[in-house]
This record gives sequence, C-alpha cells and structure tokens, in this order.
Amino acid sequence: MTVGEVENRCRGVAVAGFATVLAKHRPAGDRDRIVAALPPELREALGPRGLDLAAWYPLSWYKTMHAVTQQVLGVGVDYAREVGRLTMRDDLGTGIYKVFTRFLAPGYVVASAARVFGKYYEHGTMTITEHAEHFARAEWSGCRDFDRNVWEDLFGGCIGGLEAASAKNVQVEVLAGGKDGDVSAVLEARWA
Repeated sequence: MTVGEVENRCRGVAVAGFATVLAKHRPAGDRDRIVAALPPELREALGPRGLDLAAWYPLSWYKTMHAVTQQVLGVGVDYAREVGRLTMRDDLGTGIYKVFTRFLAPGYVVASAARVFGKYYEHGTMTITEHAEHFARAEWSGCRDFDRNVWEDLFGGCIGGLEAASAKNVQVEVLAGGKDGDVSAVLEARWA
C-alpha cells in the first residue's frame, strides 16, 4: 500500500461464509480451534453478536482466516480454493438461490459473475473477456491487497458457482497473476 491508501475491504457475507463452511464441512471442534487462534478483534466479530453481512470489513481479516485455518488444520493453499468452492456452492444451493440455480445455465452464472464480484470486494474489477457454451475467460484488475489465499478462494468460488448451475467436470487454469501481491489475474474455465 502507498501512503494514504486505505486497505481493501470485503463484505461481512464473505467472512461469515468462510466461518459457515468451517462449521458445516469440517469435523466437530475444528472451527472452535481455528476461532480460538484468531486475533481477538476477529474472534469477537465471529461471536454471538455476529457480523453485519452487508458491512465492509478489512480484507486482512479474510486473509488471516485463511492463514490461521491452514496453520491449525495443517493444510496448504489448495484449501483456500476448496473454501471458495464450498462457500459459493452453499450460498447458491440454499434458500431462494436454490430455486433459481436449478433453472440456470452455467452461462448465466458466468454473465453475472462480474457484477457479483463487485459486491464482495471494495477495490477491484472483474471482466468476462470471452464466453462460449462450455468455456469462459475472466480477468481481474485493481485487486489491491489480495494474497494467494484470496485469489485461490476466488477461483474456487468460480468453480462452485458453475457447479451450482449444473456444470460438470469444471476445470480452471490460471493464465496470469493470482499470486501473493498480484493486483490482477486471468483465469480460464472449461466445463461439460
């Protein structure tokens, strides 16, 4: 960050979604061990009073959740992609979204992705640069303060969104960026 630049932020729904994935998809006790290892401010935000899902929170909180989760569980950066995938599948597979995703083609999810991205992160843009029946290319730019875990989580969310819309055998390839400190990335996705 440069002098006077404010840290990027993410919506509370992202932080809460991560915590929900841990509670839903990990053995009993894992979430408690992870939350206990978090900094006090973040641990308190995940407590009974909860987060405001629409409010902005420091992206560093999300990055810390990934780092602490990986340390406590003894897993690598691949787990960040799995968290993103599960979060998106759970979000789109419940409530009113479940009704809509049954009828959506993966192409609709791709077409909506850039708009949805802008609702989760305060800084950064996503553009779908190519799209065909079983293929899409996405480019992100201006994604300040992203680290490899946030990128992998984001890529996993792309997979989960396509899977929620009945895409099969989703494969993604990072063509550029998407590493620690990168503000941009290019991703191609293919599915059946």
